[in-house]
Amino acid sequence: MEENAREIGWEIVPLTNILRDVVMAPLLSVLKMVAIAAILVAGVCGVAIPLAGKKRRFLQTDSNLFVAAKAFAAGVILATGFVHMLPDATSALTNSCLPKLPWSKFPFSWIHCNDGLIGYIAGRFSGDSVL
Repeated sequence: MEENAREIGWEIVPLTNILRDVVMAPLLSVLKMVAIAAILVAGVCGVAIPLAGKKRRFLQTDSNLFVAAKAFAAGVILATGFVHMLPDATSALTNSCLPKLPWSKFPFSWIHCNDGLIGYIAGRFSGDSVL
């Protein structure tokens, strides 16, 4: 029966694909809207806290807690970039069209990430010591 369907041009679709498209699509769109709203609320809070800090002592941005929160947020953004971009860079630098040595024997993408990170830390350290 599958051969006859393929000869006509029909595609046999598993039942799980149909269930995913029919049942899960409305739920997924609701979850996407909730995620968008949560991101917008978090962004508004991120802007409002320093503005409210001008009037409230515990929300001022010169405290050690605020500096730690900024460092944590920067680490999260950096880790997200590494998780999403580093595997693609590694696979591009180990492509079969490149010569075997040295590209497939050494993780150059990781070295470039570490170089950039050390350069950032050095620049941040020297900038903070000057100011």
